[in-house]
Amino acid sequence: MIIPLHIGQMPLSRLAKLLGNTWEWEGGDTAPKRLVTDSREIERGDIFCALQGKRDGHLFARQAEERGARCIIAERKTEACIPHILVKHTPFALLQWARASLEGHSCLKIAITGSIGKTTTKEKCASLLENAFRTHKSQGNFNNCLGVSFSVLSMPKDTEALVLEFGMNQEGEIARLSQAVCPDIAIITNIGFAHIGNLGSREAIAKAKREILLGMKKDAPLFIPANEPLLFPCRSRSASHTVLPFEDEELEGLGVVPPKDIGEKWGLSFAYALGAFLGIEDALLRKWLTEAAKTPVRRKTVYIQGVTLIDDSYNASPESVVAALDFLALQEGARKIAVLGSMLELGRDAPLYHRAIARHAALCADVLFFFGEEKDAVASGAIGGGMKRDAVFLFDSAEEAKRALLPFVRVGDAVLCKASHGMGASSLSEALVKKFSHE
Repeated sequence: MIIPLHIGQMPLSRLAKLLGNTWEWEGGDTAPKRLVTDSREIERGDIFCALQGKRDGHLFARQAEERGARCIIAERKTEACIPHILVKHTPFALLQWARASLEGHSCLKIAITGSIGKTTTKEKCASLLENAFRTHKSQGNFNNCLGVSFSVLSMPKDTEALVLEFGMNQEGEIARLSQAVCPDIAIITNIGFAHIGNLGSREAIAKAKREILLGMKKDAPLFIPANEPLLFPCRSRSASHTVLPFEDEELEGLGVVPPKDIGEKWGLSFAYALGAFLGIEDALLRKWLTEAAKTPVRRKTVYIQGVTLIDDSYNASPESVVAALDFLALQEGARKIAVLGSMLELGRDAPLYHRAIARHAALCADVLFFFGEEKDAVASGAIGGGMKRDAVFLFDSAEEAKRALLPFVRVGDAVLCKASHGMGASSLSEALVKKFSHE
Protein backbone atom coordinates (compact mmCIF):
# COMPACT_ATOMS: atom_id res chain seq x y z
CA MET A 1 0.00 0.00 0.00
CA ILE A 2 1.17 3.51 -0.85
CA ILE A 3 0.17 6.39 1.41
CA PRO A 4 0.98 9.85 -0.02
CA LEU A 5 2.14 12.05 2.82
CA HIS A 6 0.48 15.45 2.74
CA ILE A 7 -0.38 16.77 6.20
CA GLY A 8 1.76 13.94 7.54
CA GLN A 9 4.94 14.97 5.75
CA MET A 10 7.74 15.93 8.13
CA PRO A 11 11.56 15.70 8.35
CA LEU A 12 12.76 12.27 9.39
CA SER A 13 14.71 13.63 12.35
CA ARG A 14 11.51 15.18 13.74
CA LEU A 15 9.56 11.98 13.05
CA ALA A 16 12.13 9.90 14.91
CA LYS A 17 11.97 12.27 17.88
CA LEU A 18 8.16 12.27 17.80
CA LEU A 19 7.97 8.50 17.98
CA GLY A 20 10.30 8.48 20.97
CA ASN A 21 13.41 6.98 19.47
CA THR A 22 16.96 8.02 18.76
CA TRP A 23 18.96 6.81 15.81
CA GLU A 24 22.32 7.25 14.15
CA TRP A 25 21.75 9.48 11.16
CA GLU A 26 24.20 9.95 8.32
CA GLY A 27 23.62 12.42 5.55
CA GLY A 28 21.13 15.23 5.16
CA ASP A 29 17.67 15.25 6.70
CA THR A 30 14.73 14.78 4.33
CA ALA A 31 10.94 14.81 4.44
CA PRO A 32 9.77 11.84 2.33
CA LYS A 33 6.56 12.21 0.33
CA ARG A 34 5.35 8.62 0.62
CA LEU A 35 4.86 5.94 3.27
CA VAL A 36 4.86 2.45 1.72
CA THR A 37 3.97 -0.90 3.31
CA ASP A 38 4.79 -3.15 0.34
CA SER A 39 8.51 -3.41 -0.43
CA ARG A 40 7.74 -4.10 -4.11
CA GLU A 41 6.19 -0.64 -4.46
CA ILE A 42 9.08 1.29 -2.93
CA GLU A 43 10.58 4.16 -4.92
CA ARG A 44 13.71 6.10 -4.08
CA GLY A 45 13.25 8.30 -1.02
CA ASP A 46 10.20 6.51 0.45
CA ILE A 47 9.65 5.46 4.06
CA PHE A 48 9.12 1.71 4.34
CA CYS A 49 6.78 0.61 7.14
CA ALA A 50 7.35 -2.99 8.21
CA LEU A 51 3.97 -4.27 9.38
CA GLN A 52 3.20 -7.52 11.16
CA GLY A 53 0.39 -9.25 9.28
CA LYS A 54 -0.11 -12.46 7.38
CA ARG A 55 3.44 -11.83 6.19
CA ASP A 56 6.08 -10.18 8.36
CA GLY A 57 7.15 -6.94 6.69
CA HIS A 58 10.46 -7.00 8.55
CA LEU A 59 11.58 -9.85 6.29
CA PHE A 60 11.33 -7.58 3.24
CA ALA A 61 13.33 -4.64 4.60
CA ARG A 62 16.41 -5.52 2.56
CA GLN A 63 14.32 -5.51 -0.62
CA ALA A 64 12.95 -2.08 0.35
CA GLU A 65 16.51 -0.84 0.84
CA GLU A 66 17.57 -2.13 -2.58
CA ARG A 67 14.67 -0.28 -4.19
CA GLY A 68 15.75 3.00 -2.58
CA ALA A 69 13.90 3.34 0.74
CA ARG A 70 15.23 6.25 2.82
CA CYS A 71 14.43 4.69 6.20
CA ILE A 72 12.37 1.98 7.88
CA ILE A 73 9.74 2.17 10.62
CA ALA A 74 9.90 -1.18 12.39
CA GLU A 75 9.47 -2.99 15.69
CA ARG A 76 12.93 -4.53 15.53
CA LYS A 77 16.21 -4.09 13.70
CA THR A 78 16.27 -5.72 10.27
CA GLU A 79 18.98 -6.79 7.84
CA ALA A 80 18.68 -3.49 5.98
CA CYS A 81 21.53 -1.03 6.46
CA ILE A 82 19.48 2.16 6.24
CA PRO A 83 18.28 4.11 9.30
CA HIS A 84 15.51 2.54 11.41
CA ILE A 85 12.88 4.27 13.51
CA LEU A 86 12.23 1.55 16.08
CA VAL A 87 8.85 1.55 17.79
CA LYS A 88 7.15 -0.80 20.25
CA HIS A 89 3.94 -1.19 18.23
CA THR A 90 3.78 0.09 14.66
CA PRO A 91 0.00 0.80 14.45
CA PHE A 92 0.12 2.83 17.68
CA ALA A 93 3.19 4.71 16.45
CA LEU A 94 1.47 5.63 13.19
CA LEU A 95 -1.56 6.86 15.14
CA GLN A 96 0.76 9.01 17.24
CA TRP A 97 2.17 10.43 14.00
CA ALA A 98 -1.36 11.13 12.76
CA ARG A 99 -2.28 12.90 15.99
CA ALA A 100 0.76 15.16 15.79
CA SER A 101 -0.02 15.96 12.15
CA LEU A 102 -3.54 17.13 13.08
CA GLU A 103 -2.39 19.42 15.88
CA GLY A 104 -2.97 23.02 14.95
CA HIS A 105 -5.00 22.16 11.85
CA SER A 106 -8.33 23.95 11.71
CA CYS A 107 -10.36 21.46 9.65
CA LEU A 108 -13.73 20.19 10.91
CA LYS A 109 -13.22 16.61 12.12
CA ILE A 110 -16.20 14.25 11.95
CA ALA A 111 -15.98 10.68 13.28
CA ILE A 112 -18.54 7.93 12.64
CA THR A 113 -18.94 4.62 14.42
CA GLY A 114 -21.67 2.02 14.97
CA SER A 115 -22.30 -1.69 14.54
CA ILE A 116 -23.49 -1.39 10.94
CA GLY A 117 -23.85 1.44 8.46
CA LYS A 118 -20.56 3.18 9.28
CA THR A 119 -19.26 3.20 5.73
CA THR A 120 -22.62 4.15 4.21
CA THR A 121 -23.03 7.05 6.64
CA LYS A 122 -19.44 8.15 6.13
CA GLU A 123 -19.85 8.18 2.36
CA LYS A 124 -23.16 10.06 2.51
CA CYS A 125 -21.78 12.66 4.92
CA ALA A 126 -18.68 13.19 2.80
CA SER A 127 -20.68 13.52 -0.41
CA LEU A 128 -22.85 16.18 1.21
CA LEU A 129 -19.98 18.12 2.75
CA GLU A 130 -18.15 18.19 -0.59
CA ASN A 131 -20.79 20.71 -1.70
CA ALA A 132 -19.67 23.21 0.93
CA PHE A 133 -16.14 22.26 2.08
CA ARG A 134 -12.88 20.89 0.71
CA THR A 135 -13.47 17.41 2.10
CA HIS A 136 -11.20 14.43 2.78
CA LYS A 137 -12.55 11.04 3.87
CA SER A 138 -11.24 7.65 4.86
CA GLN A 139 -11.17 5.29 1.89
CA GLY A 140 -13.21 2.09 1.87
CA ASN A 141 -13.30 0.61 5.36
CA PHE A 142 -10.11 2.24 6.65
CA ASN A 143 -11.50 2.29 10.19
CA ASN A 144 -8.93 0.65 12.47
CA CYS A 145 -5.75 2.05 13.97
CA LEU A 146 -3.81 1.71 10.70
CA GLY A 147 -6.66 2.84 8.49
CA VAL A 148 -7.40 6.00 10.48
CA SER A 149 -3.68 6.84 10.56
CA PHE A 150 -3.31 6.39 6.80
CA SER A 151 -6.40 8.53 6.19
CA VAL A 152 -5.07 11.37 8.33
CA LEU A 153 -1.49 11.27 7.03
CA SER A 154 -2.72 11.46 3.42
CA MET A 155 -5.07 14.40 4.09
CA PRO A 156 -4.34 17.43 1.85
CA LYS A 157 -3.17 20.46 3.76
CA ASP A 158 -6.04 22.63 2.52
CA THR A 159 -8.72 20.23 3.79
CA GLU A 160 -11.66 21.95 5.49
CA ALA A 161 -13.67 18.86 6.54
CA LEU A 162 -12.27 15.45 7.51
CA VAL A 163 -14.72 12.52 7.68
CA LEU A 164 -13.43 9.37 9.37
CA GLU A 165 -14.88 5.96 10.16
CA PHE A 166 -14.01 4.34 13.52
CA GLY A 167 -14.24 0.57 13.86
CA MET A 168 -13.40 -1.78 16.69
CA ASN A 169 -13.19 -5.42 17.78
CA GLN A 170 -12.38 -4.87 21.45
CA GLU A 171 -13.01 -2.42 24.27
CA GLY A 172 -10.63 0.55 24.22
CA GLU A 173 -10.02 0.69 20.47
CA ILE A 174 -12.44 3.53 19.72
CA ALA A 175 -11.16 5.44 22.75
CA ARG A 176 -7.65 5.29 21.28
CA LEU A 177 -8.86 6.57 17.91
CA SER A 178 -10.97 9.34 19.43
CA GLN A 179 -8.18 10.58 21.68
CA ALA A 180 -5.85 10.73 18.67
CA VAL A 181 -8.24 12.53 16.29
CA CYS A 182 -10.23 14.61 18.83
CA PRO A 183 -13.40 14.81 16.70
CA ASP A 184 -15.43 18.02 16.56
CA ILE A 185 -18.60 16.06 15.72
CA ALA A 186 -19.43 12.36 16.15
CA ILE A 187 -22.13 10.01 14.87
CA ILE A 188 -23.08 6.63 16.37
CA THR A 189 -25.22 4.88 13.76
CA ASN A 190 -26.62 2.05 15.92
CA ILE A 191 -25.85 -0.74 18.39
CA GLY A 192 -26.05 -4.24 16.96
CA PHE A 193 -24.57 -7.68 17.53
CA ALA A 194 -21.33 -7.38 15.55
CA HIS A 195 -18.36 -8.39 17.76
CA ILE A 196 -20.63 -9.66 20.52
CA GLY A 197 -18.38 -12.72 20.68
CA ASN A 198 -15.55 -10.47 21.87
CA LEU A 199 -17.53 -8.08 24.06
CA GLY A 200 -20.23 -10.36 25.47
CA SER A 201 -23.38 -8.23 25.25
CA ARG A 202 -25.05 -5.37 23.41
CA GLU A 203 -24.61 -3.30 26.56
CA ALA A 204 -20.85 -3.80 26.34
CA ILE A 205 -20.92 -2.97 22.62
CA ALA A 206 -22.80 0.27 23.39
CA LYS A 207 -20.24 1.16 26.04
CA ALA A 208 -17.41 0.59 23.57
CA LYS A 209 -19.11 2.74 20.92
CA ARG A 210 -19.60 5.55 23.46
CA GLU A 211 -15.83 5.71 23.81
CA ILE A 212 -15.95 8.02 20.81
CA LEU A 213 -16.78 10.79 23.30
CA LEU A 214 -13.48 10.43 25.16
CA GLY A 215 -11.49 12.54 22.72
CA MET A 216 -14.19 15.18 22.26
CA LYS A 217 -14.98 18.40 24.07
CA LYS A 218 -17.94 18.17 26.44
CA ASP A 219 -20.05 20.47 24.29
CA ALA A 220 -19.12 18.78 20.97
CA PRO A 221 -22.17 17.64 18.96
CA LEU A 222 -23.11 13.95 18.95
CA PHE A 223 -25.72 12.45 16.60
CA ILE A 224 -27.40 9.20 17.70
CA PRO A 225 -30.47 7.17 16.62
CA ALA A 226 -33.57 8.25 18.54
CA ASN A 227 -34.84 4.69 18.94
CA GLU A 228 -31.84 3.02 20.63
CA PRO A 229 -32.28 2.73 24.44
CA LEU A 230 -28.65 1.72 24.93
CA LEU A 231 -27.64 5.20 23.74
CA PHE A 232 -30.16 7.05 25.90
CA PRO A 233 -27.37 7.97 28.43
CA CYS A 234 -25.87 10.11 25.65
CA ARG A 235 -29.03 12.25 25.58
CA SER A 236 -27.92 13.94 28.78
CA ARG A 237 -25.19 15.69 26.79
CA SER A 238 -26.22 19.23 26.02
CA ALA A 239 -25.06 18.80 22.43
CA SER A 240 -26.70 15.46 21.62
CA HIS A 241 -28.99 15.25 18.59
CA THR A 242 -31.37 12.34 17.94
CA VAL A 243 -32.11 11.11 14.43
CA LEU A 244 -34.72 8.77 12.94
CA PRO A 245 -34.50 7.28 9.45
CA PHE A 246 -36.46 8.99 6.71
CA GLU A 247 -39.88 7.50 6.08
CA ASP A 248 -40.72 6.80 2.44
CA GLU A 249 -43.49 9.41 2.64
CA GLU A 250 -41.02 12.06 3.83
CA LEU A 251 -38.64 11.38 0.96
CA GLU A 252 -41.44 11.33 -1.59
CA GLY A 253 -42.65 14.66 -0.20
CA LEU A 254 -39.20 16.06 -0.92
CA GLY A 255 -39.31 14.70 -4.46
CA VAL A 256 -36.88 11.87 -3.66
CA VAL A 257 -37.29 8.25 -4.77
CA PRO A 258 -36.89 6.28 -1.50
CA PRO A 259 -34.05 3.73 -1.52
CA LYS A 260 -35.16 0.17 -0.77
CA ASP A 261 -32.36 -0.42 1.72
CA ILE A 262 -32.87 0.75 5.34
CA GLY A 263 -29.10 1.26 5.71
CA GLU A 264 -29.18 3.77 2.87
CA LYS A 265 -32.06 5.61 4.55
CA TRP A 266 -30.13 5.81 7.81
CA GLY A 267 -27.05 7.13 5.98
CA LEU A 268 -29.12 9.78 4.22
CA SER A 269 -30.84 10.71 7.48
CA PHE A 270 -27.63 11.21 9.46
CA ALA A 271 -25.99 13.17 6.64
CA TYR A 272 -29.07 15.39 6.21
CA ALA A 273 -29.19 16.08 9.97
CA LEU A 274 -25.48 16.90 9.95
CA GLY A 275 -25.88 19.26 7.00
CA ALA A 276 -28.80 21.06 8.64
CA PHE A 277 -26.79 21.44 11.87
CA LEU A 278 -23.87 22.94 9.94
CA GLY A 279 -26.18 25.46 8.31
CA ILE A 280 -26.08 24.16 4.75
CA GLU A 281 -28.96 25.85 2.95
CA ASP A 282 -32.14 23.84 2.50
CA ALA A 283 -32.19 24.02 -1.30
CA LEU A 284 -28.72 22.50 -1.48
CA LEU A 285 -29.67 19.81 1.05
CA ARG A 286 -32.70 18.81 -1.01
CA LYS A 287 -30.74 18.74 -4.26
CA TRP A 288 -28.05 16.58 -2.65
CA LEU A 289 -30.66 14.24 -1.16
CA THR A 290 -32.25 13.64 -4.56
CA GLU A 291 -28.92 12.58 -6.07
CA ALA A 292 -27.54 10.70 -3.07
CA ALA A 293 -30.62 8.47 -2.85
CA LYS A 294 -29.82 7.17 -6.34
CA THR A 295 -26.33 5.95 -5.49
CA PRO A 296 -26.15 3.08 -2.96
CA VAL A 297 -22.79 2.92 -1.22
CA ARG A 298 -21.92 -0.68 -0.55
CA ARG A 299 -24.51 -3.11 -1.84
CA LYS A 300 -24.00 -3.43 -5.59
CA THR A 301 -26.82 -4.67 -7.78
CA VAL A 302 -25.59 -5.82 -11.18
CA TYR A 303 -27.70 -7.05 -14.07
CA ILE A 304 -25.75 -9.47 -16.26
CA GLN A 305 -27.28 -11.36 -19.15
CA GLY A 306 -30.63 -11.73 -17.42
CA VAL A 307 -29.24 -12.48 -13.91
CA THR A 308 -29.68 -10.02 -11.04
CA LEU A 309 -26.60 -10.19 -8.80
CA ILE A 310 -26.71 -8.45 -5.41
CA ASP A 311 -23.11 -8.26 -4.28
CA ASP A 312 -23.16 -7.49 -0.55
CA SER A 313 -20.17 -9.70 0.18
CA TYR A 314 -18.11 -7.11 2.03
CA ASN A 315 -19.19 -8.04 5.56
CA ALA A 316 -22.07 -9.44 7.61
CA SER A 317 -23.82 -9.09 10.94
CA PRO A 318 -27.32 -10.31 11.89
CA GLU A 319 -28.85 -6.89 11.20
CA SER A 320 -27.15 -6.40 7.84
CA VAL A 321 -28.01 -9.92 6.66
CA VAL A 322 -31.69 -9.35 7.49
CA ALA A 323 -31.59 -6.09 5.52
CA ALA A 324 -29.91 -7.82 2.56
CA LEU A 325 -32.46 -10.63 2.56
CA ASP A 326 -35.30 -8.11 2.65
CA PHE A 327 -33.71 -6.44 -0.38
CA LEU A 328 -33.51 -9.80 -2.18
CA ALA A 329 -37.21 -10.39 -1.51
CA LEU A 330 -38.04 -7.20 -3.43
CA GLN A 331 -36.27 -8.35 -6.60
CA GLU A 332 -38.00 -9.72 -9.63
CA GLY A 333 -36.72 -13.12 -10.67
CA ALA A 334 -37.65 -16.68 -11.50
CA ARG A 335 -35.83 -17.78 -8.36
CA LYS A 336 -34.45 -15.79 -5.46
CA ILE A 337 -31.20 -17.43 -4.32
CA ALA A 338 -29.57 -16.42 -1.02
CA VAL A 339 -25.87 -17.31 -0.88
CA LEU A 340 -24.78 -16.79 2.72
CA GLY A 341 -21.62 -17.49 4.67
CA SER A 342 -20.84 -17.45 8.37
CA MET A 343 -21.21 -14.27 10.38
CA LEU A 344 -18.00 -14.14 12.41
CA GLU A 345 -17.27 -12.87 15.94
CA LEU A 346 -20.67 -13.81 17.37
CA GLY A 347 -19.26 -16.00 20.14
CA ARG A 348 -21.02 -18.96 21.71
CA ASP A 349 -24.43 -17.75 20.52
CA ALA A 350 -23.39 -17.95 16.86
CA PRO A 351 -25.64 -20.99 16.17
CA LEU A 352 -28.63 -19.09 17.60
CA TYR A 353 -28.05 -16.09 15.34
CA HIS A 354 -27.47 -18.26 12.27
CA ARG A 355 -30.63 -20.25 12.94
CA ALA A 356 -32.64 -17.01 13.16
CA ILE A 357 -31.09 -15.68 9.95
CA ALA A 358 -31.92 -18.93 8.16
CA ARG A 359 -35.56 -18.70 9.27
CA HIS A 360 -35.67 -15.19 7.80
CA ALA A 361 -34.06 -16.48 4.60
CA ALA A 362 -36.94 -18.95 4.28
CA LEU A 363 -39.30 -15.97 4.07
CA CYS A 364 -37.25 -14.06 1.52
CA ALA A 365 -35.61 -16.65 -0.75
CA ASP A 366 -36.56 -19.73 -2.74
CA VAL A 367 -33.12 -21.34 -2.40
CA LEU A 368 -30.40 -21.08 0.25
CA PHE A 369 -26.71 -21.81 -0.27
CA PHE A 370 -24.72 -21.62 3.00
CA PHE A 371 -21.02 -22.16 3.72
CA GLY A 372 -19.40 -22.15 7.15
CA GLU A 373 -19.34 -23.91 10.49
CA GLU A 374 -22.97 -23.32 11.46
CA LYS A 375 -24.47 -25.65 8.83
CA ASP A 376 -26.65 -27.60 11.28
CA ALA A 377 -28.15 -24.44 12.79
CA VAL A 378 -28.80 -22.99 9.33
CA ALA A 379 -30.45 -26.18 8.08
CA SER A 380 -32.79 -26.37 11.07
CA GLY A 381 -33.64 -22.68 10.83
CA ALA A 382 -34.35 -22.69 7.10
CA ILE A 383 -36.38 -25.91 7.09
CA GLY A 384 -38.16 -24.91 10.29
CA GLY A 385 -39.04 -21.63 8.59
CA GLY A 386 -40.75 -23.45 5.74
CA MET A 387 -38.03 -23.82 3.11
CA LYS A 388 -37.99 -27.18 1.34
CA ARG A 389 -35.14 -29.53 2.24
CA ASP A 390 -34.01 -29.85 -1.36
CA ALA A 391 -33.72 -26.05 -1.57
CA VAL A 392 -31.08 -25.87 1.20
CA PHE A 393 -27.46 -26.49 0.14
CA LEU A 394 -24.69 -26.62 2.77
CA PHE A 395 -20.92 -26.39 2.29
CA ASP A 396 -17.77 -26.11 4.36
CA SER A 397 -16.13 -23.36 2.30
CA ALA A 398 -16.78 -20.64 -0.25
CA GLU A 399 -14.84 -22.65 -2.83
CA GLU A 400 -17.16 -25.64 -2.42
CA ALA A 401 -20.22 -23.40 -2.60
CA LYS A 402 -18.89 -21.74 -5.75
CA ARG A 403 -18.43 -25.05 -7.57
CA ALA A 404 -22.07 -25.94 -6.87
CA LEU A 405 -23.51 -22.46 -7.44
CA LEU A 406 -22.09 -21.66 -10.89
CA PRO A 407 -23.92 -24.43 -12.80
CA PHE A 408 -27.05 -23.92 -10.65
CA VAL A 409 -27.72 -20.26 -11.46
CA ARG A 410 -29.63 -19.61 -14.68
CA VAL A 411 -31.04 -16.67 -16.60
CA GLY A 412 -33.88 -14.99 -14.72
CA ASP A 413 -32.49 -15.68 -11.22
CA ALA A 414 -31.83 -13.06 -8.54
CA VAL A 415 -28.77 -13.95 -6.42
CA LEU A 416 -27.60 -12.40 -3.14
CA CYS A 417 -24.03 -13.00 -1.90
CA LYS A 418 -23.49 -12.06 1.77
CA ALA A 419 -21.00 -13.16 4.47
CA SER A 420 -18.36 -11.85 6.83
CA HIS A 421 -15.30 -10.54 5.02
CA GLY A 422 -13.07 -13.39 6.16
CA MET A 423 -15.32 -16.00 4.53
CA GLY A 424 -14.39 -15.05 0.97
CA ALA A 425 -17.91 -14.50 -0.37
CA SER A 426 -16.61 -11.97 -2.89
CA SER A 427 -15.09 -14.83 -4.88
CA LEU A 428 -18.59 -16.15 -5.59
CA SER A 429 -19.80 -12.77 -6.85
CA GLU A 430 -16.72 -12.41 -9.03
CA ALA A 431 -17.18 -15.90 -10.45
CA LEU A 432 -20.83 -15.21 -11.33
CA VAL A 433 -19.94 -11.94 -13.03
CA LYS A 434 -17.21 -13.68 -15.02
CA LYS A 435 -19.46 -16.55 -16.06
CA PHE A 436 -22.46 -14.55 -17.23
CA SER A 437 -20.37 -11.79 -18.80
CA HIS A 438 -19.07 -14.39 -21.27
CA GLU A 439 -22.32 -16.19 -22.01
